[in-house]
Amino acid sequence: MAFTAWELIRGALITYACFLPLTWIPFLVMFAGGLLGAAQLGTLLDPEVAAGVVSLWVFMLLPSATWGLAALVPAALVALAIGLALRRVAPRSVHVLAHAAWGLVVGVVVSGLVLGVWSFAQDSAGIVPTLLAYGVAVGAAAALGWWATSTLALRRDAAQASR
Repeated sequence: MAFTAWELIRGALITYACFLPLTWIPFLVMFAGGLLGAAQLGTLLDPEVAAGVVSLWVFMLLPSATWGLAALVPAALVALAIGLALRRVAPRSVHVLAHAAWGLVVGVVVSGLVLGVWSFAQDSAGIVPTLLAYGVAVGAAAALGWWATSTLALRRDAAQASR
């Protein structure tokens, strides 16, 4: 598979597109003790409560989307370096795991910077589950983004080879 600049851009955009819906993960972790606590889960069937939950997620999605977009270019450049370092490694699972691990680091660091600044005066240990949840969301998005991009590239290579 020949890796091109377009595939880097496509991979970054796919990763970003995967990240946005995955913000449900930190959202659920962040609000697990409050609105979405185990005792209140039954109230989600109430249309007004469900609309409120979706509104809160949208409210959280907007800053997450902004931070994610700001981190996209530097994170993609490191992902490029990871990809180049692994270019002679054939198993796709190694690549997926490497990009997932990098995404986990990006998610924890970026959310730590943003939430750490926001909650500077508060108990910083209280935000650790949310940081990890962002890490899981970004790690999953990075793995999905790499897998989708590599699948498209391999299909393109196969189509060109059959000509």
